[in-house]
Amino acid sequence: MKKLILISALLFSFNGWAYNETDLAKFKALNACKGCDLSGVELSGAELSGADLENADLVFAVLSGANLTRANLGGADLSGANLTRANLGDADLSDANLENAKLEFADSEDANLSGANLTRANLTDADLSDANFTGANLSGANLENADLRFAVLRGANLTRANLGVANLTGAYFSGANLTDADLTGANLEYA
Repeated sequence: MKKLILISALLFSFNGWAYNETDLAKFKALNACKGCDLSGVELSGAELSGADLENADLVFAVLSGANLTRANLGGADLSGANLTRANLGDADLSDANLENAKLEFADSEDANLSGANLTRANLTDADLSDANFTGANLSGANLENADLRFAVLRGANLTRANLGVANLTGAYFSGANLTDADLTGANLEYA
């Protein structure tokens, strides 16, 4: 009985990650909202190319299938966000927090992820070719079967990362930490 009361109290007192309606309206009108609270927002499949969401709170946001090409997400908090099949080509995600984010099948070709936190992020089957991960934290990230051709991983932390069957052709790893990383079946040609 005590467990039921505790669970009920948590469910009803938990307001979740509720975005600010004013911030959402501003973003929809301007395609820009620096530092806005859009946590938990549902924007699946949205056309957001060139959006300016620098330092925005997008914790647990649902952006699956969204077009975020050339978007500015520098310093944004996207922890736990769903970016499955999102297009992040040429996007700026420098210093963004993507801890536990879902980026399966995402297209992040030429994206800037320098200094980003991708701890335990799921990047399975993602296109990360020519992306910049300089100084990024990818510890425990799942990059299985990801396309990292010619990606820059200089000084990146890949401790315990899963790079199984990943295409790392021409990837640049100078100063990267690959302690306990799984490279089983990875293509390391010219890396």
